[in-house]
Amino acid sequence: MHLLKAIEKATIKNPSLRNKLQLILVGNAEHKDIHCAIDYISIGYCNDAATLKQYYQAADIFCLPSFEDNLPNTVMEALACGTCVLAYDVGGVSDMVLHEYNGYLSKYKNMDDLADGIVYLSEVDRTPLNENARQKVLDTFSNDVVVRRLINLYQQ
Repeated sequence: MHLLKAIEKATIKNPSLRNKLQLILVGNAEHKDIHCAIDYISIGYCNDAATLKQYYQAADIFCLPSFEDNLPNTVMEALACGTCVLAYDVGGVSDMVLHEYNGYLSKYKNMDDLADGIVYLSEVDRTPLNENARQKVLDTFSNDVVVRRLINLYQQ
């Protein structure tokens, strides 16, 4: 699992992260026998929008280490909740995550760069990144913007 190895590399680069970070795993995957360099909890699957919003807003960083994805809803949801995102530069992720603007876009399948992203987002003032995260969604993906673009497309 790339994320776990990247976390381990990040804690080697910055040992203080071992006590600063906690990983929260969301989803149906089995997480009981994993080895992680930091504390982690697994909350399982959650389909309640209000609870998911609370998780996104409570998180300092949302990480999606997928090797394949188009325009993942989870990235959009995290950004909409004002949470910066760490992800590989794959598919439509780069349409949402702008490197060091509203998150950290790691080179595709480059675990060292993913680790660098963990360190960077753990050390930088995330306030402007989180503000930019929410603004990116409002400026690019809000209903009004998308509807206006579709109408313009159909009119052309």
